[in-house]
Amino acid sequence: MSKPKITDVAVSRIAANGPQSAERLGEEVRTLALTTARDPSAVVTRNLRHDRRFAELPGGMWTTVLQLVEGRWFTHRLREDEVQSGTLSDTLDLGVPLLAAGESVPLHGGGTARVHRNHLTGVGLLLGDAAPGSLLGLTFTESALQIIALDDLEGAAYDGTRVADAIRANVPAHDWRYQSCLSDEATSALVRALAADASLLTRPVQPLSQLVPDLAERRTSWHSDELSSCNVWIDEGCGCHRCGCFSEGRLSMNLDGAAVHEAASRLEARGVSL
Repeated sequence: MSKPKITDVAVSRIAANGPQSAERLGEEVRTLALTTARDPSAVVTRNLRHDRRFAELPGGMWTTVLQLVEGRWFTHRLREDEVQSGTLSDTLDLGVPLLAAGESVPLHGGGTARVHRNHLTGVGLLLGDAAPGSLLGLTFTESALQIIALDDLEGAAYDGTRVADAIRANVPAHDWRYQSCLSDEATSALVRALAADASLLTRPVQPLSQLVPDLAERRTSWHSDELSSCNVWIDEGCGCHRCGCFSEGRLSMNLDGAAVHEAASRLEARGVSL
């Protein structure tokens, strides 16, 4: 029987007992013979900092993103493509809920939602007959996800400004060695902001795409032309960790060999740098 991972042990202990210190988790993993290091707390800290399921609280305690979002509210305006597919997929508005959900999350009232490639599936029935442009509220109660329709928010301007300021304060200065797309940075920044302020997002505010639109992932081109197997998109805002250059786009492809060359030729003809 294989040994559990340190991070999986941490997830189960935090789920059962709430936030834990690295020292307490270190004692646990040493008891389970998962490390022989002189300082097991340092091993735990290193593992948790490289796993996006975790968040460090002020004072050095560790929790999971799923526990961190308990009772918080995230809002999103439903898009036409989401209505048609019965999924939710906005990576700025819903980045933190998607992160908290992991691979799957129970739904309030029964059922399970799953996350696949940043798409929250299994929520079609919850969307009901909601029309594009409808405002949705997502919240977690006892680790179960609830999705409800909201009226347009009034009187939430102050809270919205406070949320936007908190996100901006936690977006790190660009470091080319660890450059990532802006929406990912915004998600990480919001996780840090939530860890620092227990009162943040305890009631619905405007969607993050409205509060911090400049931090949204900027999608410039979508190609699904004559090739049915071709799914190519280019995202601005990414950089190269090797040379330090900020690229104009990231290329993601799901193609066979011949289609790769053809797609690259089309993009080159349009003047897009790969």
